[in-house]
Amino acid sequence: MKKVFLFFILSICLSKFSFSQNSLACDGERYIDDVFSNFTVSTVTYGSNTTIFGFSQDLEMDIYEPVGDVHEQRPVIIFAFGGSFIFGDKSTMSYYCEQFAKKGYVAATIDYRTGFLGFGEEAVTGAVMRAVSDMKGAVRYFRQDEATDNNYKIHPDFILVGGYSAGAITATHVAYLDENDENIPSFTTDIINNNGGFEGNTGDTENLSYSSDVFAVYNLSGGLREKEWMDENETEALVSYHGTDDGTVPYFNGLANNIAELDGSGLLHPQTDAIGLPNYLKTAEGGGHGDIHGPYITPSYEDALAEFELESHIFLQNQMCPDFQVSTNTFELATIQQALDIYPNPSNDLMEFDFGKIESDYSVQISDQLGRVVTHFEKNNESVFYLEKSRIGKGMFFVNVLFEDERIAPLARKIVFN
Repeated sequence: MKKVFLFFILSICLSKFSFSQNSLACDGERYIDDVFSNFTVSTVTYGSNTTIFGFSQDLEMDIYEPVGDVHEQRPVIIFAFGGSFIFGDKSTMSYYCEQFAKKGYVAATIDYRTGFLGFGEEAVTGAVMRAVSDMKGAVRYFRQDEATDNNYKIHPDFILVGGYSAGAITATHVAYLDENDENIPSFTTDIINNNGGFEGNTGDTENLSYSSDVFAVYNLSGGLREKEWMDENETEALVSYHGTDDGTVPYFNGLANNIAELDGSGLLHPQTDAIGLPNYLKTAEGGGHGDIHGPYITPSYEDALAEFELESHIFLQNQMCPDFQVSTNTFELATIQQALDIYPNPSNDLMEFDFGKIESDYSVQISDQLGRVVTHFEKNNESVFYLEKSRIGKGMFFVNVLFEDERIAPLARKIVFN
């Protein structure tokens, strides 16, 4: 009887020890502060695939690990570079890899296949899906390593993806585009099927046997083809930093790079609020595509970037470590939904914009189908205003509304003047 009792106690102890070894090293500081001063960088080939020209391309990634870290299970974040899916290099995301490695992550920056033939939405969609296939191969690479050689000591439940511009667009589609989504254009479905389906075809048979699910997305000036592809089935938290005057990837809705329509961060975060998905957005008011971060940052945005970096690390730590919540007073999720009725729409000469009850000043930006701003104006707590056709001309336009009260979710509408 004593032997049975001792075996029972030993089993409980081993169970608790096993559980502690399979959890993240959460303490309220790691993942927020620079708890490591140095890191190592190694380069591996995580897969290969065929380029648009029919050649085989080896796909490499640089992996950053904190020096002196003894923890056995760590979150990993995988970054993809920007460059309009035409050019770019994994080294351009080294700053973010260094930043995350010093906080206790394993961080990686990947090469992916770039370039597309032709011009138009179908050509760009093909490039996006090739990049998505490659990033999913990188996600599976880490899960495969954890299950076999365990070189990188990662936790398979905490794999994050992110990037800048095209890289961020890749990451959002890795997380939120799946076969259950509605309103996927038929040409997009054909492109997906020709690239191995929703899992892609980057990786060997063993690699493809692992999951490509991710925990969260780190979106720097990116977007998603359709915000509705984020639905109630999603679990991936979203972190974004985006400028309101981004002329390459629209903050709200428009043509990214004047080619393919995209919903930017200003629409994705109200969508995450609507479906109850944890999210954090830092909006850079008046910011463009390349001046709010990176080597060409405008000094006036240095404080905004610093706030985003701090708050995003706190947010992600709180998502990964629910028992070690760190409070913050500088960001709030958009929780107030403001009404807006526009009529008649379409119109021949005049439209009325009716906000109903409103308790905030706001700005209105109207862009054409190429994403060019045709007019912009400020309103001081006005519940109704009128827009004449003569002010913007004939055609379809995108109306984007930002409120001075940051708790109010931004609004976006399409209008048509005949």
